[in-house]
Amino acid sequence: MLSSGADTLIGHANVPYSSIVFRSLIDALREAKERYEYEAVSIEIGKRIVQYYPERSKGEWYAFKVFIPSGSTSLQYIPIEFRIYGKQLSKKANKWPIELIFRSATCWSMPFSELWRATIQILYDLANEPNAIVSEDGELQLQSRVSRLDWALDTDELQFCAEDKDRFLTRARHKASYIDEEQWFESEHDTVEESQTAIYHRGEAFTGFVFGKGMLLVRIYNKWIEVSKNASYKNSKIFFADLWKDEGWDLKQDVWRIECQLRRESLHLFTLDDERSFADASIPEAVEKFPSVLPYMYRSWLSFRNPTEHKNRSLWPLNDTWDGLIERASKQCGVSERRNLPIKFDSASLAKSLLGLLSSFAVSVGEPSSKDLFIYLHKYIGQALQIDDVQWRIEQAIREKAAQNGIQLHQKSESA
Repeated sequence: MLSSGADTLIGHANVPYSSIVFRSLIDALREAKERYEYEAVSIEIGKRIVQYYPERSKGEWYAFKVFIPSGSTSLQYIPIEFRIYGKQLSKKANKWPIELIFRSATCWSMPFSELWRATIQILYDLANEPNAIVSEDGELQLQSRVSRLDWALDTDELQFCAEDKDRFLTRARHKASYIDEEQWFESEHDTVEESQTAIYHRGEAFTGFVFGKGMLLVRIYNKWIEVSKNASYKNSKIFFADLWKDEGWDLKQDVWRIECQLRRESLHLFTLDDERSFADASIPEAVEKFPSVLPYMYRSWLSFRNPTEHKNRSLWPLNDTWDGLIERASKQCGVSERRNLPIKFDSASLAKSLLGLLSSFAVSVGEPSSKDLFIYLHKYIGQALQIDDVQWRIEQAIREKAAQNGIQLHQKSESA
């Protein structure tokens, strides 16, 4: 079985005079940053509810999320992330004022063409001057470009072992070993760039390779181990198991991911039919045409070969299964078939995270008793955050979380 598509995409959009076009949004986000600082809050802007994202709001960059329906019958929602620059950028800066982030769960939930239409609609709804996004005759005024694209091939047709390292022929220059598996599985894919060829383990289990670093790299790793062993709630990838099961995969067989990551510098190296580079393409065009890059990536830049008696590994033949996977993936024109993935709240994973947070919080407030911690928890939280009505704030957050994820909460009766 084979599944192929964009896994993570970071891009930028340009709207002339964006600080004026989005003045209400920027003012509201600036006020949220000044008033709430590190607290994520929901803000109503016109027809939309945006969630201020303090962790990624730095300087004049203001981050926020907008949740959209995934299209499933259970009304589950998925996030699209944005950052917008609060001041007018000079032309010399060569920066575009709107950053767009589509993470893994969002990319795999629906066709990217639908995600892009939803993104344009969000920006249209948030703009004080909607004609700067889409003109009255329906023409798109906004420009877009890709800054980073991760493209994944998931398969159960190939299984790898550590000894397979010598069967790979790659243009990455340096080779080294790397065995910090926790960083690999719990990072957001940007922290592991120490070497240009690395081998990964999780305990005694071999989990994969990395080839290259910086602007162009390829990861080959056991996706099933990541999905089944990752205890982090926020980074949970259990939805992949549901996707594979729905598509009829045999979950007794490990699923391996072959994933390339291209940053903007490397996107300049690949051209479209009209000789423009992928760096010059719009975001939806780059995603639609990216399968055409796969033959070069996995037959020239990196290839998996069957050993022979030749000392020159470049004379070894391509592995037939590898070559067949690349052939099938490269014939895809965009990502047209996606299943709507439910966003799950796993109580076991949340409980593990909560246990660690509660113990850390107890130490921070000097409370040795778990019993007293629960009795005075509202008081402690209120003191730490300088909030009077903590219970009301928590109930408000619960309602917002449920609404964002399309979950119906049932009120318990007094007798219950």
